[in-house]
Amino acid sequence: IALLGMNEGEFPKIDQSPTFDLLSLKEYFRKGDRSRRIDDRYQFLEILLSTRQQLLMTYIGQSIANNETIFPSVVISELLEVLQDSYQLQDLTIREPLQSFSHRYFNGSSRLVSFSSADCDTAKALQTPEIKPTDWWQGELMTEESSVIDLADLLAFYQHPQRYFMRQQLSVRFQGISAQTEECEPFVIDKMDGYSIYHDWIKQRLLGENLSVKKLQAQGRWLSGVLGELEFVKQQTTVEDFVTRIQEKNLGAPIEEVAIDIHVNQYRLIGKLGCRYEKASLIYRYADLKGKDFINALLQHCVLNQLAPQSTYCLSTDEDIVFLPEQGSAELLASLVDIYCAGQQTPNAFFVEAALVYVKQAQVLKTSTRASKPAIAAAKEWLDRAVLQAYEPELKRLYQDMANRGDILDEHFEQQCQSLLQPIWDAVH
Repeated sequence: IALLGMNEGEFPKIDQSPTFDLLSLKEYFRKGDRSRRIDDRYQFLEILLSTRQQLLMTYIGQSIANNETIFPSVVISELLEVLQDSYQLQDLTIREPLQSFSHRYFNGSSRLVSFSSADCDTAKALQTPEIKPTDWWQGELMTEESSVIDLADLLAFYQHPQRYFMRQQLSVRFQGISAQTEECEPFVIDKMDGYSIYHDWIKQRLLGENLSVKKLQAQGRWLSGVLGELEFVKQQTTVEDFVTRIQEKNLGAPIEEVAIDIHVNQYRLIGKLGCRYEKASLIYRYADLKGKDFINALLQHCVLNQLAPQSTYCLSTDEDIVFLPEQGSAELLASLVDIYCAGQQTPNAFFVEAALVYVKQAQVLKTSTRASKPAIAAAKEWLDRAVLQAYEPELKRLYQDMANRGDILDEHFEQQCQSLLQPIWDAVH
């Protein structure tokens, strides 16, 4: 005979009567009156008397929330007391594990039994020593070296070397599920949409044209109504200030793209470069300067100066950098190309954003007596934060599970920063 769910508060039932029922009051209760609790206790007694071989009773004995002990029904507690005191029967309760794949079911040292092969395999897997995760990428990739380098590939590499390696060499792309465009009025401007809007806005202002807020609202890219018009006027002031900074450079009229076909050591570099004006080149970003902006501007400056001496301006909301002709040497360009070639075989060839953090901190150490954090420590802190960001899936895949992540930014990385970027950064500041 099996009795299931013999939990406290569920068996025997608790008498619950309406307030107007006089039988619920002790002074009115008489022998023979109906009581569900007494009926349940009597049924339990009948079951005990009917048992001939085995009686199995189950109840919830532990909390699934905090693993605290839960006592059984009062009739079970009373029965156990009688069996222990009067018959000296001990160890009558079997405590079942919470999960069906517990090793206690399969170790043969208890009265627990299970016939599930799947749970047995799971229990074995849980008992095996944990395998420490290995680095996702090790060694170098053997690739055929080409003597011709497309300038577009070179610039794309220095946008994000690890992303370039994953996409171009391994054909691995991390793409999130794009949500369908909601047909509703925007109440805030998305960061990516805002960057595109401001870039187009600045481009039109440099051409002497105005951006229409009505057109942006009709396209659903800007806040609607009077609120959107007020926000447009507010942003117009900051955009005009940025445009004024560009116009003060007196770069002249924009000119067409120039074709590039030069030799850098044993490589031939081909492609086209734009962002050129009559007196200099201009690369701007309506946001804080990032490592990819600084290095790509420096790279374009080096390429253009192999054709003719000229300056290159790199503007952002927090920086105003001018690269002079003598800073675009052929040796620097050759070093950047060598790093690009190394980046075809390993993702650890260069870290763009960490390099900018390094040179900034190194300059602070030179000019300030309060700064104490080493430049390499600042770069490693950036890498530790970057691998946790959702917008850096490549870094997360490559380096999140590494035991010694800081070893990636080694002496070779420091040498790259000190020999290639630090002199340029110090010179333009």
